[in-house]
Amino acid sequence: MKTTVSFVLFFVIGVFLSGSVMASVSDHVTKIEISTTYDYDTPGDPKSYEFDASIQVDETVVSGTLQSPSNNVYPLVLLEEDGERWFEFSFSSFNLNDLDDFGDGTYTFMVVYSDETSDSTSIDYTLSDGDPIAPVTQVPAFSYPLQEATDVPLAISFQFDPASDSNWVISLSWEPEDESLEPLDGEMDGLPYNTSSYGPVILSPNIYYDVEVVINHAVRSVNADGIPSVVDKDAERDLYFTTTSSSSHAFREIADSNFDGHINFLDLAIMASHWLESPDENH
Repeated sequence: MKTTVSFVLFFVIGVFLSGSVMASVSDHVTKIEISTTYDYDTPGDPKSYEFDASIQVDETVVSGTLQSPSNNVYPLVLLEEDGERWFEFSFSSFNLNDLDDFGDGTYTFMVVYSDETSDSTSIDYTLSDGDPIAPVTQVPAFSYPLQEATDVPLAISFQFDPASDSNWVISLSWEPEDESLEPLDGEMDGLPYNTSSYGPVILSPNIYYDVEVVINHAVRSVNADGIPSVVDKDAERDLYFTTTSSSSHAFREIADSNFDGHINFLDLAIMASHWLESPDENH
């Protein structure tokens, strides 16, 4: 009789557990990102300061919160895009002092699953040795094209100031200001700190573009729960211009595309290859 009762109890518990999430938090939270951004329009003081924290999750996560190093708790908002689910917290201000609660330290994400159980995972918003991440105060700057330029060629190499610290990297993204033209966008992440040019980038005619350059100090790691994370501090600046309406200007800009120190036929061949790979977007 005792054996039978034990078996029935074990069976009932097993059925109950099989209907709940009951798994490691790393099975449901697959990535963590935290960043602080100095957002510039022109040289001088930033136009705003921004703090963002987010976790990528699967469909079992229905809500979540973020606990700051000072133990204040903030709700996370669900964002679903391109088949991915993220719970995010974002705060921005014109005053850097308003970000005092979002400094270096340990941040804890609490998640609630569809079966109403919960779990948590934490990440240190610091360098790998525990020291604070210094803010990136260098103002990103473009030298070509100029702000609000018109008749910009369709094959272009963006030129910008290199970063002043070898621990930093540079990233670029370009997209039409009109969000309905999103398929015409692109990006390049993780350029070396001493990079001062990137291209050729093939753009589309007669489009008002927004190009963003970011100087980034990122720390990549895996937390105690085995979840990959990226924590960073960065500075960003936007450049706006309008491309030419004629595809005849497509190859006006020829850059050292293969980075061999020479601008020659090989670079032109690479540009032509880029052009042929996306004819619908560039004619």
